[in-house]
Amino acid sequence: MSFEAGTLVPDAHIDLYARSDFGRVLVDFWTRHEAVLTRNTILLILGDARNNRRPPRPEVLARMHQRVQSVTWLNPDPKPRWNTGDSVIRTYERYCDEVCAAANIDDLARALKVALHRHG
Repeated sequence: MSFEAGTLVPDAHIDLYARSDFGRVLVDFWTRHEAVLTRNTILLILGDARNNRRPPRPEVLARMHQRVQSVTWLNPDPKPRWNTGDSVIRTYERYCDEVCAAANIDDLARALKVALHRHG
C-alpha cells in the first residue's frame, strides 16, 4: 500500500471477500517491512482481530512491539464484541500500548489524537 495524493493505493489486487487472517498479515508485514520498524516508528493497526480460527501469531506482534516506539490497535468492533466468537484481540492486546474502539470517523479521529498526543 502507498498513500498518494490523499488516497490509499494498493500495490496488488485486494480481495474484498477474503476472510481475516491477522496472523498471516503480521507475518507478511514483518517479512516485507522489518527494516523500517525502528524506535522512531509508531505502528498503527486497524482491524477487528477476527482470525476466522486461524493461528493469531502473537509472537510476531511481540517482535514488532520490541522494535517500535509504540503499537496502537484501532478496532472497529464495539467493545462488547471484543473476544467473542473468533475475535482474538485479547491475544494481541498485551503487545499493544493502546487498543481503542474506532467504529466511525469520530472514534478514529479521537483515537489518533490520543496516540499522537502521547508521542507528540
